[in-house]
Amino acid sequence: MSNLDLKIVQMLVPGAKYGVKCPYAMVPEFVTIHNTANNASALAEISYMLGNLDEVSYHWAVDDVQAIQAIEHNRNGWHSGDGGKGTGNRKSIGIEICHSLTPGNPKYAKSEDNGAKLAAIILHQYGWGIDRIRKHQDWSGKYCPHRILDNGNWEGFKGKVQAYLLQLQGKQTPTPKPVETPKPTPKPAQTATVREYAENGTFTATEDIYFRNEPNLNGKTQGMYYKGESVKYDRVRIDVNGFVWISWVSASTGIRRWMPTGETKNGKRSGSAWGTFK
Repeated sequence: MSNLDLKIVQMLVPGAKYGVKCPYAMVPEFVTIHNTANNASALAEISYMLGNLDEVSYHWAVDDVQAIQAIEHNRNGWHSGDGGKGTGNRKSIGIEICHSLTPGNPKYAKSEDNGAKLAAIILHQYGWGIDRIRKHQDWSGKYCPHRILDNGNWEGFKGKVQAYLLQLQGKQTPTPKPVETPKPTPKPAQTATVREYAENGTFTATEDIYFRNEPNLNGKTQGMYYKGESVKYDRVRIDVNGFVWISWVSASTGIRRWMPTGETKNGKRSGSAWGTFK
């Protein structure tokens, strides 16, 4: 399994001491976090535990240098203070975080960080989530892990474990996304359309204008109204982007004529008309 650059070694309890240190087979369900009551290293902690016959034992000790395993995870340890049948002692893996007695010990911060790495490694090994992490205090009420509790950092410690667990899972630590103010949905722009309608009036040109057989510049030119000339019309067409056209039926040919009287933009007249209307 990945070790997050944490040095991991084993110094396992000898079989002759199983009856004292880890007498029961165990299927672990939790990871329990402790702080030692001294400033000793992980090596010193494990060496002391293995060298005596006290019914005090734990699976791991971790410091600023390494994590040392003393008991296999399939055996219990006496570390939670909840008795011979307690869940802490019989179903949890105990981790002692070292260098924790003296506030401000320069080795403690790294020891705690390595403890978070070790906890994450174990959670990942078993496919567990952060909900499997417990304090010694949760099992027996003892004020432990005392340094983490004194620092008011239990949730912060769990946060570090979670971050390392996500790293082991190949995921990024979730970053809160900034709250975005919903932007108002823009109303769809009203599309201008060509308008054509009946209207009777008289148009007098103020400049020379060609008239055509269709209301577009591709229409064939049929003639011109010169400046000052007037024409009666009965229809108007307004282009989206083009011209305002007036139309009439030629008295001599019976053919409908179309003449621009000014420019349009977005369906409205743009600029001055090229004549006057009555």
